[in-house]
Amino acid sequence: MKYKRFKALVAAIAIGVGVVSSATGGSAAAAEPSAAGPELTVNALQGRHAISPDIYGANIVNWDQELTNSLYQLGSETKMPVFRWGGNNTSLYNWLEDSSNSGYDYFYMGGSGNPDPVPSGSVDAMVDASHGHGGKGLVTVPITGYVNKTSEMNCSYPESLYPEQGLLWGQYEFNPYQTEANGDRCGSGLDPDYSPSDWPLHQLTNTTLDHNYIRVTPEWMEEWIGHLTEKYGPTSQSGMIYQMDNEPESWEFIHHDIHPDKTGFDELLGQTIDYASMIKRKDPSAQVLGPSNWGLPAYYDMEKDGDNWASHGMPWSQYYLTNLKAYEEANGVRLLDYFDQHFYPSVDGVNLANTTAGDEQTKKARLRSTRALWDPTYKQENWMGQFFEPAKESMIIPRMKSWVDQYYPGTKTAITEYNWGGLEDINGALAQADVLGIFGREGLDLATLWGPPKMTDPGAYAFRMYLNYDGKGSKYGDTWVESSSGDQDKLAVYGAQRSTDDAVTLMVINKTDSDLTSSLTLKGYMPSKQTAQVYSYSSADLNAIVNVPGGAAIGKIEGRGVPEHEIVYTYPANSITLLVVPGHDIPGAAHESASGEPGTGIQQGTVPPADNGRVFSPEFGTPAFPGRVSKAARP
Repeated sequence: MKYKRFKALVAAIAIGVGVVSSATGGSAAAAEPSAAGPELTVNALQGRHAISPDIYGANIVNWDQELTNSLYQLGSETKMPVFRWGGNNTSLYNWLEDSSNSGYDYFYMGGSGNPDPVPSGSVDAMVDASHGHGGKGLVTVPITGYVNKTSEMNCSYPESLYPEQGLLWGQYEFNPYQTEANGDRCGSGLDPDYSPSDWPLHQLTNTTLDHNYIRVTPEWMEEWIGHLTEKYGPTSQSGMIYQMDNEPESWEFIHHDIHPDKTGFDELLGQTIDYASMIKRKDPSAQVLGPSNWGLPAYYDMEKDGDNWASHGMPWSQYYLTNLKAYEEANGVRLLDYFDQHFYPSVDGVNLANTTAGDEQTKKARLRSTRALWDPTYKQENWMGQFFEPAKESMIIPRMKSWVDQYYPGTKTAITEYNWGGLEDINGALAQADVLGIFGREGLDLATLWGPPKMTDPGAYAFRMYLNYDGKGSKYGDTWVESSSGDQDKLAVYGAQRSTDDAVTLMVINKTDSDLTSSLTLKGYMPSKQTAQVYSYSSADLNAIVNVPGGAAIGKIEGRGVPEHEIVYTYPANSITLLVVPGHDIPGAAHESASGEPGTGIQQGTVPPADNGRVFSPEFGTPAFPGRVSKAARP
């Protein structure tokens, strides 16, 4: 009966039922014929869990003030919960000089050019901006033992000390745009015999570190933590989170001047304990986050000879969590509050992260690849999926949560760098909205987008759909309710109940180029009206979220023991649609356990273990160490 009614409604829509955009005030127009979409199901009684508000954060762009100011505006408008001060160039931040060093990313240049720096000025500006709308700051604390020396423009490989250097980006021996304060040209830091095809890079040994660095200790850094605590209060008041540096496995490459060797397990664990214990002494309520590795292979190993997976008998993530748990048991102090990793999607033959939308092949790959965050059937479509065994069952979030449960229960999970690209296009907005829905569904505790969109970019509207869809501060729900789609590659659905008014909010993402008419069954909930509000963002108008006049009709499905309702609606091609269903819980109805099925809520079942045994496929050959493929194989 339900199927026949649904097919009849699809036929009715196909012959001319239109939608009026309140944004344009125009009259109804005949719609293009729509296709039948997958069935959607939401059960408000099942699989309920809190959605952390901190998954909707972003990184400030500390080298681009215009984009940073744009993010501050978007953050103020949407009450964005977290701003992060992070990235490669924060690893050497000197808070007294308010300056850092970019490392290999940009000719090992440091300094800000400000002759009168304000201590912690840039970080404080970020925290002020976040606190201004009720958010919190996430601050990267350098732990390598070095920081940049001065706010004057400086670099690690000036021409006067290193006259012969290799070509950076295959073009420049020396920075053609900027020099040191004294006019000395800043070099690439590459061996002059270096070839762009060589890997690993032939980088010069820096023998003059005191030229632009100073050695520091946790005690030196304690003054900065004291400054932040005195200015903003303890974390129990300010919400401050402290990150233990950034992508440590990359120090040998990005910060080769001060750390020419690979990073070892014991080295990084010791640095974490030294700096995190200092922070906890200064502020017992402080929240600490780490280890923030760049990607999946580094979750397993960092390849330091004699201080790696092989030598310790367990992979990095297991070693890190196990030893920090042991520290707490021995000392009565939890040093790690968030287990954090970074993740950037990639597909062989196309660029996804930190780039524009690209061609149709790239756009389709972008929307597929969000499955890497959760889907046990999705194999990463790159060298990792081919050769690295754990990537054949990617499941990034369930994997992280499982490791925490096994090795250090009570630790929260975070992804402080991710980016699916294309944020200037509706395609990137769809992917971003999908990712935010996945974060909430899978129970991630904190996330900050790397490379945020401009205020006017479609990607910014993905955040607005969750945080301020009506321009009046209305938000998507804060309690997950079990939701599923018959085909997530076409329509994804993310259901959540809102604690402020008990409304059920349903985010539906149409990833196809066709209008799709689907039936959504809502179980375990009593709508108080016969119509749901509808807010839509699509390629039809990239400059506004449209409050669709008339909304969507809610029909009751008769003959069911527990009340069930149905919404049949046509979701525009390439669109993000939010249905807001007013109502209340069913009196006396008991909440039900989650099904645990992938794609419906927090998963239950087997995920890739921290120790996978054979980590590389036999056809790849034998790597130097059993946990990480050489960067030479990276695209």
